[in-house]
Amino acid sequence: DDIEDEAYLFEGVHVTEKEREEM
Repeated sequence: DDIEDEAYLFEGVHVTEKEREEM
């Protein structure tokens, strides 16, 4: 699946699920 399509606002910042896991 396209992870960018699953991107969402996280703490006011638009990030993908993968990027959130790295935070």
